[in-house]
Amino acid sequence: MSLETNLVALIIFGVVGFIIDKFFDFNPYEYWEKFGSISVAVSLILAYLPAVFNPQDIEGNVSRLMLWFVNILPGTIIGDLAGQIVSKVTGRRR
Repeated sequence: MSLETNLVALIIFGVVGFIIDKFFDFNPYEYWEKFGSISVAVSLILAYLPAVFNPQDIEGNVSRLMLWFVNILPGTIIGDLAGQIVSKVTGRRR
């Protein structure tokens, strides 16, 4: 997913989450913050798992990890940080 698509999804999620928070008194931002942290950890584990079970395939492991670091990690970190920022700015603690 491109960074522009992440930004559009963040704006849509922010507006929908703000409406949900106002009408139902449920704060989806706190759950988004937790989900983002878990998704970074799980995707990192899934990227390193083939290297653990097949350490002889050095070229394949390095290319898979570089693909993950270049294509997936920036969007995941930006989404996680954006979710936390939206949670802190618009969400309220009970």
